Amino acid sequence: MLDRRLSYFLAIVDQGSFRAASQVAGVTQPALTRAIRELEKEVGVTLFQRLPRGVSLTAAGHMFEKRVRALTLEERHARSELEALRSGRRPALRIGAAPSWSYKYLPGAVARLQNRHYSLKTEVRFGLKAGLHTLLEAGDLDLCFGAIDDLVLDPTEFQVEQLVTSTVTAFVRGGHPLASQRPAQAVDLLPWPWIIYTGDHQRVAEINSRLQEQQLPPIMVSFEMNSITMASNIAMRSDAVLCLSTAFTGEASRYGLLPVPIGIGEFASGAWFRH
Repeated sequence: MLDRRLSYFLAIVDQGSFRAASQVAGVTQPALTRAIRELEKEVGVTLFQRLPRGVSLTAAGHMFEKRVRALTLEERHARSELEALRSGRRPALRIGAAPSWSYKYLPGAVARLQNRHYSLKTEVRFGLKAGLHTLLEAGDLDLCFGAIDDLVLDPTEFQVEQLVTSTVTAFVRGGHPLASQRPAQAVDLLPWPWIIYTGDHQRVAEINSRLQEQQLPPIMVSFEMNSITMASNIAMRSDAVLCLSTAFTGEASRYGLLPVPIGIGEFASGAWFRH
């Protein structure tokens, strides 16, 4: 059990005042104030700056908050693991995976891992990097795989490993005008409706940025979905352009979809996790 003063400290940070924190923590305000003074004396720095209304963290307080939250997370993990041992549950590896990783790279790796460690339970959640990282920070994931470009993390807390460079392309049905247009030009992308993975607005922004450089209007996004199967079925049955990583080339071909002969962009992709 962590020192109660640390929980008081986090309550003040979260509530913004000693008074509100004392109500949340279930202690009197004088007792809370006394506990924080003891804590500040013990660590040798002032953690809070008193303001006319509430408090704010000092520079030392900000650093201390990161460490305390990490300790709290570790305690949470320890309790969870101990409970799993007591109840006889199997240990679990919780993975967050972006679409291309869940399709191309992880299935084989997870299968090999399972063959070596029969008692290990593997849980996989799908999504994009922002949502996955939120779960990682909250302690609900152990490891994430996905795009790491523009992923700004504290190096003292997280480690990032680039594993592949993913290329983005457009897929269309066989017989689509874009499929046989060689070479295709950026302007050729404009008349058609587009399908993107739900929330993947960064790729759209990158495409539109390249179009803007040529003084062209943005693409028309008509569909957003997190089911590659449904997206492929729509592209197979319509003139919509499906924007995906080339990791999905094999899957796209199953639906008779062909890559458009034009470069759209690329991004760094890999893994990130807590130290």
